[in-house]
Amino acid sequence: MIPTNPAFQRPNIEKYRPQLKVILQDLTPDEKMLWLFLSQTETEMQLIESETPQIIADIQKRGVKTVALTGAFGGVLDGVDLAEKRILELKGLGIDFSVSFGAKRMEFKHLKPVFGSYPLYDRGILFACGDARKSGDVNTKGDVLISFLNEMDMQPKVVLMVDDKIEFLNQVQESLSMFDPAIKFIGLQYTGALNFPSEELVIGTWTGLKEKTKSLEQSSHAHGPL
Repeated sequence: MIPTNPAFQRPNIEKYRPQLKVILQDLTPDEKMLWLFLSQTETEMQLIESETPQIIADIQKRGVKTVALTGAFGGVLDGVDLAEKRILELKGLGIDFSVSFGAKRMEFKHLKPVFGSYPLYDRGILFACGDARKSGDVNTKGDVLISFLNEMDMQPKVVLMVDDKIEFLNQVQESLSMFDPAIKFIGLQYTGALNFPSEELVIGTWTGLKEKTKSLEQSSHAHGPL
């Protein structure tokens, strides 16, 4: 999937990365993460390829267990329950990941909380609640997947993962290797988002979200978790 708002689509972010760095340069690391998570409240999601829901459904019908793994925030931010938002967006697009492991919800409270929320599993989706590239600073996709496997008492023979960033694939492979060296890992990098025909963005969208980030961060210091 890809955001409907051009300001948060990969082609525009890559094209205007120098300008984005300038806009965000005076934010703290926590504020930059908050900016990233707030972007989830500013846009809906859309399919990159229309065949995706049917492909997932066909895999599930074969009895293959599936789960979504995202670095996205799954807590409540600026009054929006982002886990609920993502689940409803997926269902609206014809995708249901709850088939394999049910509609339960579990928080992984042994991992680091981020803005008052823990990484979690909710109706087929694992939310890492962190920038999964910064291992050691926040929770990674690998951390959350291993926590889930432990919670479900699972030791799969094969894990096939599709992700748009090679570093995430390498990271999860490393986590699985430490968890159980016998697990065969197959990682596929998906590049469809980079080729998405994005409309020209309005740079002001990033600036406006920056001001909102600073306001929320100040409010959290005065009143507690966001």
